[in-house]
Amino acid sequence: MLVKLKSATEPIIEGQLHKLVKPGDSFWSIDDGALLIELQKVNTMEWWSCVIVGHPEIDTTKIEPENSKLDELDDDTRAMVTKMMVRAC
Repeated sequence: MLVKLKSATEPIIEGQLHKLVKPGDSFWSIDDGALLIELQKVNTMEWWSCVIVGHPEIDTTKIEPENSKLDELDDDTRAMVTKMMVRAC
């Protein structure tokens, strides 16, 4: 991944992504002068320890996800959660 302004000599971000993303579903925008990049992961059920390989990593075991309602989840995620709930019973 390379993010660079045409007028700059140094890139803002440069390196290999930690995991695969969906390029067609990812996008960038500028909001109040800030560059926002949203990457859509191929595997949405996985936490990334970093975005760029070699950058500082976080401990993903310490992440506490928000509780979600089943109707707020996309179809694939809802089906997976429902399966896990049935197996647990």
